[in-house]
Amino acid sequence: LPAGTLRRGASGMLRAFLERGAVDEHGLLSVGLFGEWPAMAQSYSGAGSPYWAAKGFLGLALPADHEVWTAVEEPLPVERADVRRVIRAAGWIVSGTVADGVVRVVNHGTDHGLSGDRTADSPLYARLGYSSATLPPLVGPTVEAPVDNTVGAVDDAGRSTNRSGFARGVIGDDGTAAFATSSGRTQWVEQDEDAGPDHGSGRQGRITDGPRLLVGSLVRGPWEVRVVRRLADEGAAAPVRLRVSGWPV
Repeated sequence: LPAGTLRRGASGMLRAFLERGAVDEHGLLSVGLFGEWPAMAQSYSGAGSPYWAAKGFLGLALPADHEVWTAVEEPLPVERADVRRVIRAAGWIVSGTVADGVVRVVNHGTDHGLSGDRTADSPLYARLGYSSATLPPLVGPTVEAPVDNTVGAVDDAGRSTNRSGFARGVIGDDGTAAFATSSGRTQWVEQDEDAGPDHGSGRQGRITDGPRLLVGSLVRGPWEVRVVRRLADEGAAAPVRLRVSGWPV
């Protein structure tokens, strides 16, 4: 990246947190995102955890004569034009739109687990989509029964299945739109009373099998078309109710 673009990215990230109150009245960081939010802490979180943010200051190690210190900030790619790319190793489609400045990640490759795992979906890793303008719920009942950015079967109580343990499928871009698929057995998870430590992975619990689903995405600009197919399976003739949900707002 040009030094001016690098500088723009660094200053923009810092500004995003400072302008939203990430630093308290004492000039310190607390457990939270844009302010104190202890509920988001994981089992290994502590008073010093917010200072992992120090990694964002690695650029201060650049020598005093580096051009980044004097370069004029240049627009980020998404500030110049729409961007779209496929990140095959992660199973991601990344789409940014200049009209609103939002960058979206459509996720058909990662869930913080292995293919065939049977857990609840981790909100930090297993959602179908993430964006620079939204945050999935990190606490509450949706941790084991997701409602945002998912495709799943819904039981009589309105609880959606989880998709963790899925396998990635095809991914690419034909020049008109990017596309990706993933598939696997879904499951309802009734979390154990003692679910063990929370390290950000999907929660363990009693498993009830859901249908096998194939999910596909077509992405162009701000638009995503999601296609769902129920795969052949024992008992697949029984009807199921599906929920296709979008961004948490």
